[in-house]
Amino acid sequence: MRAGSFGNAAVNNLSTRDKIAVGFSISVSFVVLVVLVIATVNRDFHILLTSQNRPVYPITIYSILPVPGTSPHGSAQGVAGADFSQVYFAALALRHGESAYRPTTPAFRDPFGRLSGYPPLTNWLYVPITLLPYRNALLVHTVVTLFGLLAVSFVLLRNTGLSRHCWHVFLAMSGLYLLTPIGLTHFERGQFDLLVATAVLLCLSCVFLERDRWALAVGAGLLGTLKWTSVPFLCCYSALGFMFDTKLRRWAFLGIPMAMVLGTFAFWPSLREYWATIRMYEIDARPYGLTLQHFLPRWPAKIVPLAFTCAMGSLILFAGPSSEARARLFRSISVPFALALLNVTVCFGTLSYEYHTVSTLGMIPAVVVWTVREPWVSDRVKALTCGCFGGFLCVAFRVLAPLKWFNPAAMTKAYFFSALVFLGVCAYIVTVNKWRPSNDA
Repeated sequence: MRAGSFGNAAVNNLSTRDKIAVGFSISVSFVVLVVLVIATVNRDFHILLTSQNRPVYPITIYSILPVPGTSPHGSAQGVAGADFSQVYFAALALRHGESAYRPTTPAFRDPFGRLSGYPPLTNWLYVPITLLPYRNALLVHTVVTLFGLLAVSFVLLRNTGLSRHCWHVFLAMSGLYLLTPIGLTHFERGQFDLLVATAVLLCLSCVFLERDRWALAVGAGLLGTLKWTSVPFLCCYSALGFMFDTKLRRWAFLGIPMAMVLGTFAFWPSLREYWATIRMYEIDARPYGLTLQHFLPRWPAKIVPLAFTCAMGSLILFAGPSSEARARLFRSISVPFALALLNVTVCFGTLSYEYHTVSTLGMIPAVVVWTVREPWVSDRVKALTCGCFGGFLCVAFRVLAPLKWFNPAAMTKAYFFSALVFLGVCAYIVTVNKWRPSNDA
């Protein structure tokens, strides 16, 4: 729909966009549930015809890894949450006055002998949870991070007048997290990518919401500080928002990196120790998992998010004849660009496990808000964006494909191709809207 006709058909247009948003979430949920039913029935017939049992879908993409010494009954089979254990035991060491990264007491060391791979703020934030036994602490971490993302999603949908979309958005997010191989792997490892998803959603909320943008920005920055994999996305997106959003809005985007710097350098004495883990897991590591280094040299792979940001910034700068027009163009491509940027930043690290895909869950409510509320983008382009993102989610969460079909290098190519598609959508939106006067909205 052309921007000039938006005011003349608002009710009809909103109804169409609501249908697109509902169709996006329901379709993703439907695919997840249908595949789950088919896999279960297939297993039933497999048992009938072969008398052999086999794992029930969904199964984890990595083998289940019990944490030694965490069983509440003292048995050899420990509790899961192998990645959560890094933070738990680091925080336990801090609570007893020892270094989070090099504790001297054996009881405070990671059971697998690893250095903690998380920033100092994360370890300090989890100190109170070490008052609980490991098993209970893992449950609290899992429930709080999931409901935290759902709570931020609810706040965004409610404050944009889209509370009616909560149920199907929550259904899609919960289905992908709890009923797919990737979601189950993240769940079993006790990972922290739901915090990244929440930080991404708070960052996008600075575009959609008029009030409390500084609080949203600080929240995004502090959550981003808890897991360094969020840094490339938050920094690049904040830079684009600061350059092109309106004069009042742009300063909130500056608050995101400011909060990240504060949350990092407030723990300066621990940063030297943390740097050793960065070298181990990133600089000195061999490429593995979802990483662009499967087909790009290390440093060219690292600048891909920056290259995406510079390319889109240059296009907006060229297409927008005024600051108001450029702000309008930025808001029009805010979600497709975030999808493109997030896809390449998930593949940013050298050692990047596939459960980082869970960070894309934060984009589901953002896509719904953009679909219904953005007036400058046609329904056809929005339907295309939702369709591409829905298909990508089904592939990335391993909904449609057996686990053996996609190795990490193939999945990385799927991420990169999807990012190029969304970047192309951004370029089309900017090209179509560049000569429209900003006072038409």
